[in-house]
Amino acid sequence: MSTNPPNTYWNAEVYDRIATPMRGWAQAVIEDLGLRGDETVLDAGCGSGSVTFDLLEKLPRGKVYALDYSPEMIEKLTASIQERGVTNIIPLQADLTDFELPEAVDVVFSNAVLHWISQDDALFAALLRATKPGGRLRAQCGGGHIYRRLMPVVDSI
Repeated sequence: MSTNPPNTYWNAEVYDRIATPMRGWAQAVIEDLGLRGDETVLDAGCGSGSVTFDLLEKLPRGKVYALDYSPEMIEKLTASIQERGVTNIIPLQADLTDFELPEAVDVVFSNAVLHWISQDDALFAALLRATKPGGRLRAQCGGGHIYRRLMPVVDSI
């Protein structure tokens, strides 16, 4: 029996040490959102939550559903939420291709995640279900080869 973690395993402590470039990319996407400050946002693939807290700075009257597949990432985020006494981040451990939120969101935000999910149709169908009519999706997910794969799916919905 292998002792290696499955492909879906992410080490939250290591991730925080190596994710500096991805956090920088997220800042541009967050600024581009032009948030009013009262929106409800889904952070799709929130990881350990470092970018979730950056996003929350733009949402003083809003809230963030922070969703990730990795239980370890959600545990780390939950600990950070408790340490900071934050009440408007709701951590959720779930698969991005099949999840339910308590309410529809104004914005789906994702940073350096969507290209890791191979089930494009299920992914974007789930994100669409989670979004209010007229809501927005803003994602950073890598270079041209990724966009060539994902944009036809996005355009079809």
